[in-house]
Amino acid sequence: MDKNRIIDLLEEGHISIPVVFLDYYDALGIHERDMMLLLHLHREISKGQHFPTPEQLARKMSLTIDSCQDGLKRLMQRGVLSIEQRQDHGIVYESYSLRPFYEKNYSLFRS
Repeated sequence: MDKNRIIDLLEEGHISIPVVFLDYYDALGIHERDMMLLLHLHREISKGQHFPTPEQLARKMSLTIDSCQDGLKRLMQRGVLSIEQRQDHGIVYESYSLRPFYEKNYSLFRS
C-alpha cells in the first residue's frame, strides 16, 4: 500500500469507544466475536448508518454473512441490542440501538 493511501485511511477519522464496552462485556456474558460485532455496529451508527446489513458488517470482519446474522440474533436474545423504528422528516426507518447494552451496564453498577 502506498503512503498516500495509508494517509487517506488515517484521515478517515477516529471513533471513540466507551470504556464500558471493553471493561464489562464479559460480565454480561458477551463473547469477543459478538463484542467486535457490537463495536462495528457502534462505528456504523456513529457514522450515521443506523441499520447496516449483515453483509456490510461481515465485510468488515472475519465472519460469514450467516455468522454475522447469528451474532446479531444472539445479541438481541441476550438483550444488549434492539431494533427501533425512528422517524426523520416523515420517513420511518429501522435502526439498531445499543441502549439495551448501556442499560445492562448500568445494572452492573447498581449492584
